[in-house]
Amino acid sequence: MNKYKKKSKGYSPKNYIRRRRFVPYYKRNFFFKGILHVTHTAHNTTMCITDMNGNVFFSKSAGTLGYTGRRKSTTRALVVTILKLLNYLKFSGIKQLEIIFKGAGKMVSSGTKTTGAICRHVTLSHLIKANIDISKVTDFSSNAHNGCRQPKAKRLKRRNRKKLFF
Repeated sequence: MNKYKKKSKGYSPKNYIRRRRFVPYYKRNFFFKGILHVTHTAHNTTMCITDMNGNVFFSKSAGTLGYTGRRKSTTRALVVTILKLLNYLKFSGIKQLEIIFKGAGKMVSSGTKTTGAICRHVTLSHLIKANIDISKVTDFSSNAHNGCRQPKAKRLKRRNRKKLFF
């Protein structure tokens, strides 16, 4: 089989591209210790597995799994993302993980949206059930601090001011 595919009508080597053979993801990379980055915001949930140097090997989000709009931030989307991640971990040979959480940590739950605490709890419980060794758990969620200083109050013209004396 020819390993080069014709790109256009010309005959120069620049017009040929090399075909890539499909290799299943469970045969590509073998490493035993990795970092799981979990980013849970008010609008999406993203999970990413890297090696200890930070090279990304697997990444999934609720949006790539077909969830749209406000359904991306629900617990159901979170669980489906975790199950896809566990399916990858089963074939890749990773036995030990460091977990880094980032996102809406101290958010108040509103309706169907999940908070950072629920995200952490669900993620850790699924990983423990799958017999994956968790070496370290860190949380880089940002804290609210009342924000920036508000701008100075707008000056009103004399006729718009409230009358002090009658």
